[in-house]
Amino acid sequence: MTDQHVHDGPDAALRADIRRLGTLLGQTLARQEGRPLLDLVEEIRALVRSDAPSAAQRLATLDVTTGTKLARAFSTYFHLANITEQVHRARDLRRRRATHGGWLDQAATMIAERGVPAE
Repeated sequence: MTDQHVHDGPDAALRADIRRLGTLLGQTLARQEGRPLLDLVEEIRALVRSDAPSAAQRLATLDVTTGTKLARAFSTYFHLANITEQVHRARDLRRRRATHGGWLDQAATMIAERGVPAE
């Protein structure tokens, strides 16, 4: 489960981490479930990305066991992506707090700058 597109920008590190985890997940799937499941995951991803109606048709051909494994693979990928995003967001917030203070510090500074009386 890898994405071949590399983008620059503020989210480049996040995307790189998600790609890295997707690669590790793909390796784990191949090792635990076999290469055919990883190939199926990549096939479905390609079909969905191309917006091909054949994705639904392909999914309809799967037996319950394979469909369940496929659903678990995608579910695991999305969980990993969400956790990675949360970690990056927490790091960003910590950096902002270290540079600009927390929201309470910022509010107190703004109040003082505007000359709002304490009463």
